[in-house]
Amino acid sequence: ATNSARQQKLTKCKSNHLKCDVHHGAVQKLKHIRPMMARHCHTQFDSTPATVAFLLSTVPPCLLVSLTPTPIMTFIPTYWTTRSNSTTSVSPSNLTPSLDFPATEQPVPYVLLLHKLESYVIQGKLLRWIKAFLSDRSFQVRIDSTYSSPAPVSIGVPRGSALGPLLFLIYVNHLPDVFASPCLSLADNLKSWNSNASALQMDLDAAKQWSLDWHLPLNDEKCVHMSFGGDSANAFVMHGEKGPENIMRIDAIKDLGIWVSSNLSFALHHEKSAQKAFAVLRMIRRTFSRITGDVRPLLEYANKVVYSGRTKDVTLIERVQRAATRIVAGLKSVDYETRLATLDLFPLEYRRLQGDLILTYALFEQSLTNRFSGGELNTCYNCLDVHSANGYGNHTAVIFDSPVTQSRSTLTYDDLLRKVSLFSGVLSRKFNVRKGDTVVIYMPMVVECMVAMLACSRIGAVHAVVFGGFSAEQLASRIKSAQHFLSCLFKPKVIVTASFGKERQKLVSYKPTVDNAIKAAGYVAGDFPCILYNRPEFEKVELDAKKSWFDWDELMSSTQPHDAVPVEANHPLYILYTSGTTGIPKGIVRPNGGHAVALKYTLANVFGMNPGDRWWASSEFGWVVGHSFCCYGPLLHRTTSVIYEGKPVHTPDAAQVFRVLHEYGVNGWYTTPSALRSIRQEDPFLSQSKKYREQLDKLRYGFVVGEHCDAETLTWLANGLPKHVRLSDSWWQTETAWPMTSSCFGLKGGYLPQNGVTTPMGSAGRPVPGFNIKIGSTIERKETDHDEIGYVDQELDRILVKLPLPPGAASTFWNDHERFMNFYFSAYPGYYDTMDVGTIDKDGFVYILSRADDVINVAGHRLSTSAIEEACYRDENVIDCAVIPVPHQIKGYVPFGLLVTKKECKKTAEQVIRDSIASVRENVGPVASFSQACVVPALPKTRSGKIARPSLANMASGKPIKVPPTIEDPGVYHAIYDALKQSGLNPTKPE
Repeated sequence: ATNSARQQKLTKCKSNHLKCDVHHGAVQKLKHIRPMMARHCHTQFDSTPATVAFLLSTVPPCLLVSLTPTPIMTFIPTYWTTRSNSTTSVSPSNLTPSLDFPATEQPVPYVLLLHKLESYVIQGKLLRWIKAFLSDRSFQVRIDSTYSSPAPVSIGVPRGSALGPLLFLIYVNHLPDVFASPCLSLADNLKSWNSNASALQMDLDAAKQWSLDWHLPLNDEKCVHMSFGGDSANAFVMHGEKGPENIMRIDAIKDLGIWVSSNLSFALHHEKSAQKAFAVLRMIRRTFSRITGDVRPLLEYANKVVYSGRTKDVTLIERVQRAATRIVAGLKSVDYETRLATLDLFPLEYRRLQGDLILTYALFEQSLTNRFSGGELNTCYNCLDVHSANGYGNHTAVIFDSPVTQSRSTLTYDDLLRKVSLFSGVLSRKFNVRKGDTVVIYMPMVVECMVAMLACSRIGAVHAVVFGGFSAEQLASRIKSAQHFLSCLFKPKVIVTASFGKERQKLVSYKPTVDNAIKAAGYVAGDFPCILYNRPEFEKVELDAKKSWFDWDELMSSTQPHDAVPVEANHPLYILYTSGTTGIPKGIVRPNGGHAVALKYTLANVFGMNPGDRWWASSEFGWVVGHSFCCYGPLLHRTTSVIYEGKPVHTPDAAQVFRVLHEYGVNGWYTTPSALRSIRQEDPFLSQSKKYREQLDKLRYGFVVGEHCDAETLTWLANGLPKHVRLSDSWWQTETAWPMTSSCFGLKGGYLPQNGVTTPMGSAGRPVPGFNIKIGSTIERKETDHDEIGYVDQELDRILVKLPLPPGAASTFWNDHERFMNFYFSAYPGYYDTMDVGTIDKDGFVYILSRADDVINVAGHRLSTSAIEEACYRDENVIDCAVIPVPHQIKGYVPFGLLVTKKECKKTAEQVIRDSIASVRENVGPVASFSQACVVPALPKTRSGKIARPSLANMASGKPIKVPPTIEDPGVYHAIYDALKQSGLNPTKPE
């Protein structure tokens, strides 16, 4: 618009005075109203045009039941009628709008509306402007080119304006206040429920009186009631001008697009949805001869929200999908499965599996990450109280095994509930920890760490577990970060720690580290109350309460249990800082609701665990595996969680892992490639663990996680376990909380039907239901056979996940949501960027080859470090390796190998290097330009088992080294420096 046009048409604001340009006043206050039609011909009053948009959607019955305080729920929607003072050329009955019209047509008296606005402290110039807006208004009805004569309006908020609906909502805003029973309102629609019919009748009378007092009549004829959960002989009346009249009772109603029946069955909704769907498909078939993209969005969205507990309903809706896929161009003559694969869809029977997460996020999608908005739960209650109340309190919840302290113990669900409830009382009553407060937990791998985590979740506090063994500097950074999520002015309420931890033969004192961290964070002794658990295996640490240090056992003996506190589904459960192999650690925030849904689903459908099974995730509480699959996941699914304080080797030997599997009858096991390689290096033939491995009859499934697992290590493990054990690599991230790809042992067809390794070698499995994984390339990709993975002629691309992410994914960075959105969602709009690269083969198996930062560009060829490492592992003497880029004058960069050999290796270092170079040339190709390597005693790894490749690359390139604080043994850098220097490089010397 030109400047002159802007001056004529736009509202102006000058010198803080609101000035409205009303030179078009008469026209602005005259609105054209088109009546809603009903069927097909738009030239007739009782018609509406057909629509091609439809939605197959249902609400799981459990949602309605959860709203019901007793088996019988009465459901009363009330609707407002419309009274028009207009003079038109059509009969008044035909002008009555249908319920599809917005609420802005209601007969709101202007005088009372203005009175209510004043009561809400809307005064002065704004109130005068609204008065001017409402005065001297008129409307006329338009049908095609025919107009009625204008009629003045003194009631009814103006139609066709943005302000109208807001004024109506302000007018009816306090109607729910007259109801004693629970109620929900949506614009002009209100529902209330109660098992007490008399109370509900009183509420109905109060609503009627409210409508009389405020001159906003109810449409008595459209008030209905409905009973859920059983027969009810109750009758309800509406007192009108003609006396009391019975309210009609119904057995089914369409509400917000969903047909709800009194028996809580959704069969009627499925039938009507299917009828409408077939009608639309017939219309599409008649209208279009070739359909490509038009039908796809409809199918993709509609399919995701279909849910039913009955095979009959699924079969009915499946017919709709079969018919819909047949009309897509080029697919009519192919079979149903091919049509689904082409359109990236699934059979609905697959969606019908228990706990379908695609249903879950489709129904409750609110944003990129929020799920179940409006719902409430308590994670601790679902982990403990539910099982105790259902008669499983005497079942074993936790088995603790500590070879470093020679101690073992077990806790039942009742035992664990008692400890957690008491510690919740300590936090709440002694230290005033409330919902939303943060608690820092700095403890070794002991059961008390789990107790502290669960106690925080029980009262709605947010825990931040820091790995026991981090330096004071790293602990300080997390103390400073872990402020209250509503304000950075509030520091963490409490720090929970232990007296000692033990790393192999080294005793680590935690209290001095906490004292130094508090000081480094800018606080002084006394700013934080600190709770210390004195471990009975070690000398007792004396505490000074004047300096805010308190003894765990003394506090537990002087408190009372605390009940679980309900929290909103998206309320933070915990903060978890990423391990930080690159960059600054990020505070991942996990919401309660989606986390609980995802983990229970994973234990059952991915890991194949049954309630009562025994599960061992060999990890630490400080990492995401410890949160998800040592603490919360097993307890949510009522499986026994094995907690192990020790290492795969040297505590005291390489047989301990298999001892634990045998002694506790473990059914499912989660470990890391790094742990397996360390065992293989110490005991390549598994001779130390032979007596345990021969008796692993109860072990069914094993998983590896953390980083890419080479084929040699996975094959070595499969050969060492009983033949019936099934194994799978898996892939996920701290951000997701549960596997994105894996064999799904709890799902029919979720894995290759074979014992041993159930995925193609090198693959991390197929996408787990809920994750729509894509390749970031926009070009057409070649099909890749399993044995070709890693060849350099493949295109390496970012692995992406199509939004929305399923429940359980991180919701934000702690106190830094903008960084969270930019970090993961800005580079590929509509997708979550995993920042891993790899491929997907023709059968849907995903191959994670490297982090995006680990791809080496050699003379224009993008090479995966994992592909080169895989070739190095083909030498049985190479037990561990890392390939890094080093500068080259001509090619830019070339790969350089750091090789770790097994102890029994009889080859010289030169022979190992020569054989590895030959293997890469044979299996990857000459283009890899792999001609340099060195043998080192060990590689720097984080405590979660990941190789710190960026620091190695910087060292080899002569750049400044940033050693991640999570490195388990920083001393390995010195030996690596010497090896690099002997190889002719000019490395940076470590400090």
